[in-house]
Amino acid sequence: MNETIPAKLHLGDHTITHDIIPQGVTALGDWAYAHCRSLSMVALPSSVKQLGRDVFLGCDGLWQVYCYAEPVFPGALPSEDPPYLAACLNAYAMRCFPDPLPLLFSADPPLPKTLALWDENCLFFCQQPPDLTFRPFLAGGEEDYTEGEDQYDAHLRGQNRLRAGMLYLRLLLDRISCFPFQDEKRELFFSLFRSNPEALSLLSQISSHHHESVALYKEAGLLSPETLPAIIASLPPSRVEMKAALLSLQSGSILDALSL
Repeated sequence: MNETIPAKLHLGDHTITHDIIPQGVTALGDWAYAHCRSLSMVALPSSVKQLGRDVFLGCDGLWQVYCYAEPVFPGALPSEDPPYLAACLNAYAMRCFPDPLPLLFSADPPLPKTLALWDENCLFFCQQPPDLTFRPFLAGGEEDYTEGEDQYDAHLRGQNRLRAGMLYLRLLLDRISCFPFQDEKRELFFSLFRSNPEALSLLSQISSHHHESVALYKEAGLLSPETLPAIIASLPPSRVEMKAALLSLQSGSILDALSL
């Protein structure tokens, strides 16, 4: 079988939440899933070799993109590290990279060359100005940034949050030894992460690997004995695990100070 998912097949379909594309499909047409706001998971067969333009444009909720070789169904897709996390990296690639293929394979740890390519694409994306994709309000055929200042600020925050999430996940996967960095890229990722204005806002959203995440933030220089109390106080009551991880770090800082 040699098939293409037609262009605009699911364009703007807000009811679709997941899709498993059958083995044998080799290409996805332009805007095939664009603006599917409820889409959170896609499984692509390893036979896919070509992606059209903006296939997943506006799919802001897309969180997992699996690559599979054998027939699968939703309940059989991995939900634990490392395949699940590889699918999360693939989702970022699909949403942000101009050339997201090849994908990290879900059944095995990623091949070093494929992971290195993902890292290169991520660095390129995160080093671009976050306002590069902003489309200003048009008045009389001219760009008008004044009328759209709120939209502009919201766009910058959204782009910075996207970059912060991508950098955080990649650094976390290196820390928990799923996907180690090669060469000097680790420090480059840390540099971009610590300079991202939205990095700290992620703490209220992290739902797993709390202690590893806190250690990552500390290594990035974003946590200190002076700032910890305010950060802990800013977390919502539901973030019990993250508060506990931060409190353990705060206690450790106090004990370190006493030992001096």
